[in-house]
Amino acid sequence: MLNVSVLYRASLSCRHANASPQTVGRSRRCLVIARESGARKVEKTSRTPPVQVLATHKDLSRRNVGVLSVALVAAQGLNKDVAYAEEVQVVDVAEGSGEKIRRSSLVLLHYVGTVDSTGEVFDSTRGGLNYRDGGPGVFRPAVITIGQISPGVVEGLQQGLMGMSAGGKRTIKVPASLGFGSTFVQAPYNFVPENSDLTYEVEILRVSNSGPDELMKFINFCGQGGQSQQEKGCRDIVQP
Repeated sequence: MLNVSVLYRASLSCRHANASPQTVGRSRRCLVIARESGARKVEKTSRTPPVQVLATHKDLSRRNVGVLSVALVAAQGLNKDVAYAEEVQVVDVAEGSGEKIRRSSLVLLHYVGTVDSTGEVFDSTRGGLNYRDGGPGVFRPAVITIGQISPGVVEGLQQGLMGMSAGGKRTIKVPASLGFGSTFVQAPYNFVPENSDLTYEVEILRVSNSGPDELMKFINFCGQGGQSQQEKGCRDIVQP
């Protein structure tokens, strides 16, 4: 059962697209968030890329936090071998409303991350797939704090969330330098090769710029069964 209060506390305790014409309508706007331009290319060394081994779904179950990405270890010193101009591309699929995401915002969201070179899902809060070790994926949203390092939440994803509101949906294209860089990642669903560009499909469920109480209002006991299952907003948290 998912206790969202536990989910939030566990999230805070950790260190933390190219869209096709078929998926992007003419009315959708495409933004480019430039973080750094004119970065010079650095000669790539021949050293073996580091490997991050991420926890299995069994480890996640024992921790009882309900967030698939909580066991991901964020790469340090992104892409030390090659420096590129860093930018995140975003395409709005649906506009949200209410408070906008800014630095220090608390965000409750769903996301599905894929590796551009393979098209394979490596991380997801929506379940529906099997983990690499054979267990079924779980439908559970994540809680992140913008501007803080969180497990598996790469810098480019946080940049791409800026300005979104509850109900908003967006495709976020993250270059390797703002993703896992030169680290080979063993994610819950698939491997992420070193220097991989990533694409995230995100949906914002809630945004709070005034603390966790507001973020968790009416949904503290979602997933515990009984009357609490009917609380306002629980259908965003617990799979129908």
